[in-house]
This record gives sequence, C-alpha cells and structure tokens, in this order.
Amino acid sequence: MNVNWVRIQNKYDNLCLICGKIVKRREWVDWLTDNGIRHVDCGEIFDEAELLQLKALGYFVRGKYEDGREFYKKAINLFSSIKIDPDKSRALMVVTDAEEIELDIPIPQDEDEHNEFKDSWEFEQEIDDLRRNKLFDAVKEKEQSSLQRIKSKQLDITKSVCAFLNAQGGNIWLGISDRREVIGLDGDYSSINNSNKRKFDVLTQKISNVFGKYLQKNYALEIHYIPHQTKTGKEILQIKIDALNQMDEPAYIHVEGKKIPYVRKHSSDMPLNDPEEWYHYRIKRFTNLKS
Repeated sequence: MNVNWVRIQNKYDNLCLICGKIVKRREWVDWLTDNGIRHVDCGEIFDEAELLQLKALGYFVRGKYEDGREFYKKAINLFSSIKIDPDKSRALMVVTDAEEIELDIPIPQDEDEHNEFKDSWEFEQEIDDLRRNKLFDAVKEKEQSSLQRIKSKQLDITKSVCAFLNAQGGNIWLGISDRREVIGLDGDYSSINNSNKRKFDVLTQKISNVFGKYLQKNYALEIHYIPHQTKTGKEILQIKIDALNQMDEPAYIHVEGKKIPYVRKHSSDMPLNDPEEWYHYRIKRFTNLKS
C-alpha cells in the first residue's frame, strides 16, 4: 500500500478508523497523519482485503474472470470479518460502496489504461430532467444541438475501442459516469420501441453499427458485449475489447476523409498523427508492415 501508517503507542482513548470502536490509551496502534488511528489487527485485515481487490481487478483486466471472482469474494469476506460499529466507522463506506454496486465482477476504482467509463450511449439526462420539469423552451433549445453532441460522444467511445485494439485491450463500462456513479441503461433503453427484440440486443446492434462506420471493419472476434446487473437492479454494459494480434493490421478511425490511429496511454485515447511517432509505435506493436 502507498499509505504511510506509523506504528505508535496510543496517548489517549480514541476511535479506530476501521471498526469505529474504542482504542485504549497505551495500546499499540497504526497512525496516519491528519486522519487518525486504527487497531493493528483491523489495519492488517483491511490492507490485505484491499490487496485482494487489486489482484481481482488484475485478473478481470486480463480476462481471467473465475480467478478474479475468487479473489474478490475473499476480499469481501475479509472486510466482513471486521466487527464494525456502523455509526462510528469511517471505513464502512468502503465496504458498503463495493456492495452497493457489486456485479458478478467488481467495477474498477478509476478510469485507467484498461478501463473507460461512459454514462450512456445516446441518452441525455439533462434534456430528460428539463422535460420532466416542463421547461419545454429549454428542451427545444437543447434538442437543436442534441444530435451533434450524441454523434460526438459515440465517436469518442469508438476512439476508445480503436485505442484498446491497438494497445493492450480494455473495457468500456457503459452506464457508469466518470465519477463511478452507476447510471444504468434505462435512459438508452427508453428510446428503443422494438418489442420483438430484447432491448439489450437492439442497443448492442446500434453500437456495433457505429463502430463499423468509424472503424470501417468488423471486429466481431475482438469486441464482446457483456451485460451486468447491480444488486439494486440497474443494468450496465461491459464492452470488452481484446487487443489485436501482432500479425493483425492496426485499427484506425475513419472520419472526414482521414485515417487516424489511436492508442491508449494512461486513461486517455491518444491520436498518433505524427507519421514518425506512429511508425515507431507500429513496428514495436505490430509485425505486419504492409499498409
């Protein structure tokens, strides 16, 4: 862990940050500047559980879901073994947070080299809020530029797909905001009126069509649409993108007559517009140099 806890002898009675119970004077504790203290045992359990969560995430990113689930369950069991006073513990939110949005796999903590959050595919919450509040003039004004905003959002999502294909693969979590708030897919489903098909199938087909438009290639073997549901019933969509093989042709975004390669760096999708920079990246990443 990158947190500098210091082992000290407690000078006066205080509350443990983890369990919320009394830590007696002269008891040995872990202390963190500007935060407080915790029981040594609570700290050891808490740190080990966090490490297990990180291991679980690593397995999920690599597509090893069974191993990931096993480590995630171990982490939750460890968290649960701490007898917590819910009114006083400052660690309770960590546990509750994980359970509140728990899927059959855990959601990553942040956007990173392998994960991107998107709140929706085409639904605009702001317009829906204005409509429900009967602010129809504002709705009309927003709707005039809505189509362009939606197209821009969908192009951005496709750029992430392109970047993951050209880098080491990754996941787009649709229905989760960049603040890691679970929005769900209800907004996107609300515009689907075809009752003969599952709304999930209609949505993924719409997404696939846009990907094909901008990528100008069908990556059916590399792009997977995986539905998940939270305990509160919200659906989210994991778009899992496998990295292209070294012998494959790189992926490009085709827009306005241009052919632009994207790669993933940290939590951003970077266009490699400089020919020399792209050449060096490509000979390192791909062995096929025909195009």
